Amino acid sequence: MGLFERFRTGTGRVPIHAPDLALYQFTTCPYCFVVRRALRRLGVEVALRDVSGVSTHRQALRAGGGIDQVPCLLIRGADGSERWMYESRDIVRYLNRRFAGGRDHEQSPVPNI
Repeated sequence: MGLFERFRTGTGRVPIHAPDLALYQFTTCPYCFVVRRALRRLGVEVALRDVSGVSTHRQALRAGGGIDQVPCLLIRGADGSERWMYESRDIVRYLNRRFAGGRDHEQSPVPNI
């Protein structure tokens, strides 16, 4: 992988591809921004699924997770199981534990809205 690829995420590291993760979100949501910033800081690339408007992603979120709320991180297990994680703080905590060895000290602040 070239130098550009390592710095594309802004971390100076080779990006970590996480095909078992998908983030249901929309661009202007401040809580979604917090999760996307944590992903960028950790250098983790996941599928981003925009649920704004009427979309198949919104339908999948409702069918799988049960509610229309973003951000929502879909975590697929090796056995085919699915876990739908809501709440930006929980998602960032999970990402830190999985990709940063549990260091929560760099956790992005969640805006009070």
